[in-house]
Amino acid sequence: MEERVEEEPYEPREHWYEESAEEIEVTYTPDEILVHEIDE
Repeated sequence: MEERVEEEPYEPREHWYEESAEEIEVTYTPDEILVHEIDE
């Protein structure tokens, strides 16, 4: 059960990261994504 609790918060983070990377086609950090969007 302990392992499952640790995986719960990890899932949404990975999912959001994958979706963002697909849109930008590059893996950026949340901060870098904002800078990239503002730069464009």
